[in-house]
Amino acid sequence: MDKSQRHFFGRINRRWTCTVVAAVSQKIYTNTYSRDADTREEEVKRDMLSCIISPHEKRPSVETSLHDCINFPFVVHTHPTLVNAVMCSMLAEDTVHRLFGNSVLYVEYTDPGYILFKKLRAYTTIYRRFSHAPEIIFLQNHGVFVAGRTIDNIKNTYESIEQKIKNELHQMYPDPSHTASTLEQICNAIASETGKAVISATVSSFSILLQTPKISKDHTPFYA
Repeated sequence: MDKSQRHFFGRINRRWTCTVVAAVSQKIYTNTYSRDADTREEEVKRDMLSCIISPHEKRPSVETSLHDCINFPFVVHTHPTLVNAVMCSMLAEDTVHRLFGNSVLYVEYTDPGYILFKKLRAYTTIYRRFSHAPEIIFLQNHGVFVAGRTIDNIKNTYESIEQKIKNELHQMYPDPSHTASTLEQICNAIASETGKAVISATVSSFSILLQTPKISKDHTPFYA
C-alpha cells in the first residue's frame, strides 16, 4: 500500500490503476461505535464504505485504518510460514524479543478489525514517544507488518526477518532427521487426539498427495 498521501488509500485493480479511497482513517479515528462486537464492526464497515469516491467500488479493507497507524510511505503486511511458525507458538513474544530486540513492536493477539486498529494505534503512539516509529510489527497469531521508505527497504527487511528465523531453526535442528522425528511425533499426537489419520508431507509433495485417490475426506493432511 502506498501511503504517500495521508488519509488516502489506493486499491490496485486488475488494470493496475489506482482507485482512491478518501478519509477512511480520519472518520474511524473520530467516530464512536457500539460496544457490541458485531454491531461495532458493521458500523465501521459502513463508515468505510461511505468514504469511497466511486459508488461502483468495493468497501475498503477492514485493515485500512490499521495500515495508516504505521507512518511510512509503504507498508507490506504478510503471513509468511516461517514468521507464523513463531507467531503462533507459545513462546512468540519471548522469541520475537530475543531474535529482534527492542527495535520491533510485538502486539499480543487481538480480534481483527476496529479493536486491533485501536490497540495498534495506541502502541505505535507510545512507541514513538520513546523511540523511532517501528518499522517491523509482529502480530501474535496473525503475521507481520513491514514498513519502509522504499520498496527495497521492505524487501531487505523481509529477507533479514526470514534469515534470522532460519538461523534459529538451524541451531535448534542442525540435523534434518531431528525435524522429521519431531514431525512424526506431532502427527501421532494429532491422530491420537482426533482419531483421524494424519499424513505428513513436504510442501512440494503436498499437492500430489491431495490428488491421491487413497486420501479420503476423513483424513486430515498435516504437512511441514
